[in-house]
Amino acid sequence: MAVYDFFCKACQEQFSVSCSISERKNVKCPKCGTGEVQRIYKPLGVMNSNSQAGSSPLPSTGFG
Repeated sequence: MAVYDFFCKACQEQFSVSCSISERKNVKCPKCGTGEVQRIYKPLGVMNSNSQAGSSPLPSTGFG
């Protein structure tokens, strides 16, 4: 199982859910119970030979 981040379109709640890939389509908002949720994609940290450990050259874009 993986942890996925979601945004509720109805109540504007942002939340995380631990579920399988096939269960993602059935996620409901824990605050209001609606299924009108959108998955939030966050950039992964990337390291190259010029990067320092623990730093990420990609900015966090929030939900989009």
